[in-house]
Amino acid sequence: MLDEIEDKESRIVGVINKCDTKQKKSHDWGFELINDDQSPRYLKEEWYGLRNRAPIEANINGAERDAIENTLFSGDEWNRLNKKRLGRHHLRADLIQMRNRYVKRSIPSLLSEIKSKLA
Repeated sequence: MLDEIEDKESRIVGVINKCDTKQKKSHDWGFELINDDQSPRYLKEEWYGLRNRAPIEANINGAERDAIENTLFSGDEWNRLNKKRLGRHHLRADLIQMRNRYVKRSIPSLLSEIKSKLA
């Protein structure tokens, strides 16, 4: 599906969820996506690894959820990855920056369009 998207390298953010279910050595492809800018699945906006809440965690608060995620990603097997690509807070912060860059790039053409419609 990714191969069908034009200019995908600069328009898509990759998210690998359920990183907590990763089995040793069997899901190294996920590590490679998060870590490797030479991958055939390289994305300019990067890949991110997230941990989903377990069903029994439905009633925990955000701080507890974050503590569990931080514990997971502080484990030895995650040390070879860029910590800024792991966890929901990093993804959220980067999505906000991406949105702000897009809005900033779009403002000049938006202003031109508004001026032409007001004239």
